[in-house]
Amino acid sequence: MLCTADFDCSGFVDTDDFDAFVHAFEAGDDTADVDVSEFVDTDDFDFFVHAFEDGC
Repeated sequence: MLCTADFDCSGFVDTDDFDAFVHAFEAGDDTADVDVSEFVDTDDFDFFVHAFEDGC
C-alpha cells in the first residue's frame, strides 16, 4: 500500500518527506496533488499533513 506521507519514497516518514512535499507544493508540481483531484491546492496540503501526522 502506498504511504502518502512517505513523499520521498525512502521507506520512512520523516521531516525529509515534509520538506520535499512543501517544496513540490510551493512549486505547484503535480506530485503535490496527493488527493488526486488534478489540482494542487490547500486540500492537498491538508491531506498530506493529516497523513504525515498519522505516520502514513
